[in-house]
Amino acid sequence: MSDEKLRKMIRLLINHRGRKYKTEWMRLMRRLEKADPLWRRRLEKRLDEILREMAQVLGAEYS
Repeated sequence: MSDEKLRKMIRLLINHRGRKYKTEWMRLMRRLEKADPLWRRRLEKRLDEILREMAQVLGAEYS
């Protein structure tokens, strides 16, 4: 993913439209720190889904 797309995603996280993503992202990141391996995979999968949703909102290609 290019730096420009990453910057756009970060901007989306910060602005109002991205607030729900930011809230869920931060919650999941905190849980990820103390998760056992099985839960870690599930949480990582959800974090990846959030990134994909953000990319769709931006019209960016996420790979």
